[in-house]
Amino acid sequence: MEGKCVGKYKKLALFLKNNIVCDIPAQYDINPVLKNGIADADIVKGIKGFNSFLPLLFDDFIGNEENFTAIDESVKTSTAVEKTFPDLVFPVYMLYCIGLYGEFNNNNECIRIDGNELNSVFKKVHGKKPGIYLQILSDLGFEFSIPNLSEKSFNLNKAGLIEVRYPDAAHTLIGLKLMAEATSYIKENNKAKITFNVLTTIFMRCDYHALTLPERFIFDISDVAGDMEDECKTFLSSIHNLLISNKCTCEAKYIMNEFIFTYTSKPKKAVIFSVHKSMNGCYVKLNSKLINEDSGLLSNAPESIKDAVKNGYTCAKINDPNACNPKCNNLKFILDGQEYQKCRCLNFNLPMGTNIERKYVEQWLNKELA
Repeated sequence: MEGKCVGKYKKLALFLKNNIVCDIPAQYDINPVLKNGIADADIVKGIKGFNSFLPLLFDDFIGNEENFTAIDESVKTSTAVEKTFPDLVFPVYMLYCIGLYGEFNNNNECIRIDGNELNSVFKKVHGKKPGIYLQILSDLGFEFSIPNLSEKSFNLNKAGLIEVRYPDAAHTLIGLKLMAEATSYIKENNKAKITFNVLTTIFMRCDYHALTLPERFIFDISDVAGDMEDECKTFLSSIHNLLISNKCTCEAKYIMNEFIFTYTSKPKKAVIFSVHKSMNGCYVKLNSKLINEDSGLLSNAPESIKDAVKNGYTCAKINDPNACNPKCNNLKFILDGQEYQKCRCLNFNLPMGTNIERKYVEQWLNKELA
């Protein structure tokens, strides 16, 4: 096992843990479709219980990083987390399948599911060796009415009716089931298959906003910034409000282990700004129109901003006039006495780690909006 892979496993697990929604309020809207006769107070208690369990799961991943399943040489460069880190992904898939396909007993203290059905739905998400992942959940406090779970001869297909309990906090099962059902419902509305990306944005974050079953689910930038410094969170919130007030729409996506918030100007009909947060940190991307027109635009920029601009993607047409779209015009400007030609679409990725950087980015963005 390469140390590089082990390190990335831990880094990704920590990133996912840090994006679990914090500060769940005491009251919020819950779509009646999900309630199934369960009182709102019990649902709120259940969501908080599930929210409290998720960090334990990720802490277990982080603590056992040296023991995760070895990956095949052919998929080491794969961007699919399911293929690269199955021991991180499939316990979550197993929880999701139990919550979605299992049914409560009369007092909601137990979820019942047929072993054959659980095995079938787990396979649909490409899950293998379900006994391993049931054992991981068992070690974290879940109880399964399966006498031979830890034995090599265990066969989920022959397990019969399984009763699932969480004795430490029985109401956690309510949160598990409702978050699984809400995730599935929104997935169906958006016409997307259940993938690791879908689970990451809703189920694995325990995002209670999904319980309203919105027509289109959008995770909030303030929730995703939960593990960042207060100054950075305030900055992102301020930039978000600035862009929305200037007639921009916001689209939120999770792609290749990265949360991306893209802001499109309605009047200009163009993407003007985006925020990117991944396990490698956070940066903002400003699509500049002024850099070609204002020769002094970056004269007072901090050196880190200047370096980000200088090191941006060079226009492909410099080496090949036929490269890229014929209608694409590059960004041609002079900075610190040197001429640059940069790709209009790919630039500029700017740091926002210091107060000076954040203030300058906001000033630059205000000029672009004006």
